[in-house]
Amino acid sequence: MDSDNLPRNVSATMLRRRISQIIDEIEHSSQPVVITRYGKPVAVMLSAKAYVELTTQRAEPDFQTAYRDFRTRWSDVDLDDAADPWDGIRDKTPGKEDGAWRDTP
Repeated sequence: MDSDNLPRNVSATMLRRRISQIIDEIEHSSQPVVITRYGKPVAVMLSAKAYVELTTQRAEPDFQTAYRDFRTRWSDVDLDDAADPWDGIRDKTPGKEDGAWRDTP
């Protein structure tokens, strides 16, 4: 993984000393900063843009729209002619006659 994409760790003490500079870095780089206390992560600072992206609700499509999109996306694949995945597993015997499984007096 590229180290430029990893969030930067800043101690709470360093944050108090350099808050303005750290805010400027977050604003311009859009990379979050993990705030640590005694070496353990306790909070994360991120840009307003990143926050909005994380908190904005994305509407889920209804079933009909999702199905239409699915059929459009896979229109070049003939789904009806696909090989039966159960072909080698399914029991092909006709089964018992109707009522033969019951104990009849």
